[in-house]
Amino acid sequence: MIGMKFLLLSSLAFMGVGSCSPSISSSSSTSHTHQYGPYQHDEHGHWRVCLDESCGHIEEPTSHQFVRADQDYQVTFTCSICGYSYSMGEMLKYEYLPEEEGYAVSKGIYFDTQIEELTIPSTHAGKPVIEVGSFGGLEHLKKVTIPEGVLRLGDACFQRCPKLESLVIPESVEMIGRYLCEEDASLTSVTLSSKLQIIPELAFNGTAITSITLGKEISRIDRHAFSYCPNLSSFEVSSENQNYTTEDGVLYSKDMTELVAYPTGRNGAFVVPDGVTSLNITCFEGAMGLTSVDCGKTLIHIGERAFFGCENLASFKMPNTVTAIDTDAFYHCKKLANVSFSNKLQGIGDHAFMGCTSITRIYLPSTCIDLGLYPFLEMDQVTSFEVASGNPRFFSSQGVLYDREGVNGAPTLLVGPRSFQGVLKIPNTIVRIDPFAFSNTPGLTAVVVPLTMKEVYDVFENCPHFGAIYYMGQKEDWQQIEFSEGTGKEFNIPAVYYYSEKRPENVPDANLYWHYADGIPTNWN
Repeated sequence: MIGMKFLLLSSLAFMGVGSCSPSISSSSSTSHTHQYGPYQHDEHGHWRVCLDESCGHIEEPTSHQFVRADQDYQVTFTCSICGYSYSMGEMLKYEYLPEEEGYAVSKGIYFDTQIEELTIPSTHAGKPVIEVGSFGGLEHLKKVTIPEGVLRLGDACFQRCPKLESLVIPESVEMIGRYLCEEDASLTSVTLSSKLQIIPELAFNGTAITSITLGKEISRIDRHAFSYCPNLSSFEVSSENQNYTTEDGVLYSKDMTELVAYPTGRNGAFVVPDGVTSLNITCFEGAMGLTSVDCGKTLIHIGERAFFGCENLASFKMPNTVTAIDTDAFYHCKKLANVSFSNKLQGIGDHAFMGCTSITRIYLPSTCIDLGLYPFLEMDQVTSFEVASGNPRFFSSQGVLYDREGVNGAPTLLVGPRSFQGVLKIPNTIVRIDPFAFSNTPGLTAVVVPLTMKEVYDVFENCPHFGAIYYMGQKEDWQQIEFSEGTGKEFNIPAVYYYSEKRPENVPDANLYWHYADGIPTNWN
């Protein structure tokens, strides 16, 4: 918009529009050397007039040559020739907070996004600045100075400032917002205020900090606060803190029963101390160099996303005390090759082992009676799902995992191994098949579907050798089944055959009937 304004003003000047139109006095023909006074100007351009009163000659008017010359965070453009200047407005936006008699400041619409150093003003309009809003997304910002007196740093305050190298949070600050410095890949040093009580979610996620010291007032650390920090080697905590402590640089609850956060820049193996009963939500998330974990003898609970994205975790030793594995706990731990569940395990959360492409066998104990949504999806190397006898809810057949209760009490086929070969015989009690249960199963050739089946959703995607469904009912029964809730795609298979104990005689489409011959589904034709 500014550039368009300059172009328009320049055009007006050269067209002779406005007060700077050239004029020559009647005596301008007098031959002499003009001596010009200082520049005169208006908003369109500038000119000079001969000082000889009898001459009055006006030098050819020209448009301004503007350069940006901001002062005190005012966006100002000044002509480099005549000195005329105008202001576009403030780079900073202020919001008055009447109850606190102070201002919140954030970047305005005219803020210089190329800025490398930022000093937050301590006052505005005679009142203190007490809150700093968003200055996120400044790709060139390297240094920030925050004055004493600021009480709060807002959400996304310096989020995605990839060149920001350090941040000192003054002692007056009592609260920092979510995503404070998220993905500031150059941020190596952070000094926290001793008055902080909460480290909010994603505050320092993805930064380059090497260590962090928590003050005595910290009482809560939210999810992802220190995840994916590739250089973080240790946590330190004030000895006066009543909520947290450290051992060998790892952060624990004060009583050492909960592992709160692991320094995600460390490499190699780790042993959870005895006495720890819970792994906190996201506590190892993004620890890319972690290779093995021994959970000791007392662990009971593995929290949500505890090992999310630990792509080099190859070994995990779980004690028989563990009762719960929460949502996304081992999501995309691609090198985890073996996991033996506790014989006291009661539940596994949504997507808990999704993308664990090196695990070859899943064995559920009799105590496990709760599985979340798709806990074993995209586990390409699993050869069989097995369930201990006596499990009241889950069972397996042909290495396929089934749920006796399912959704709304409907017995369900949950998932089959991608290595499955041949014909799948679904038990007669099963009512529905989960979406993606047999996606990407090249060895699957056919399925025997019981008369009880009511729902079949997006099951046989990318099964190149899948050739037939052998249905235990008749055509009119088959047409009552509900298909493809997930993607809405047409249920597309080569052929459906209907069951008949005897060879059909004098019926249409007699070649579409089948029976068992030595236990093998066989067409009557």
